[in-house]
Amino acid sequence: MDDKPQGTKPVTLEPTQWQWECSICGTVNTENDEEKLVTCTHKHCGTSFFTNFKKKKVDDKKEICIKWHIDDIIERAKERDILISEQQAIEILFIVERRHDASIGINWDVIDVHTDWYLDEVSK
Repeated sequence: MDDKPQGTKPVTLEPTQWQWECSICGTVNTENDEEKLVTCTHKHCGTSFFTNFKKKKVDDKKEICIKWHIDDIIERAKERDILISEQQAIEILFIVERRHDASIGINWDVIDVHTDWYLDEVSK
């Protein structure tokens, strides 16, 4: 069995390609076997993960770390026509980390909610 993302199916057009369905948005993506980083092609999703098709077992790595940067907070705010300072982004990022809920994770919606809450609180 190949170590491909769940839900992958071979594409019949070319034997070196495979398809996978994004678990976030449901978009069906086509990739080449040699790809190590695969990214959803939906313009509002962009979910990415690393994969290695030559390995048959999971690496000995026993933890993962997903990183968010203040630039993510600032750029997301700009997309929503909100201007925030670097210091505000630091504070929002800290709140996101402190209130992290493992059953939800950290995503753009979570960042939006915490940004709105923070801006509401500082405007009082």
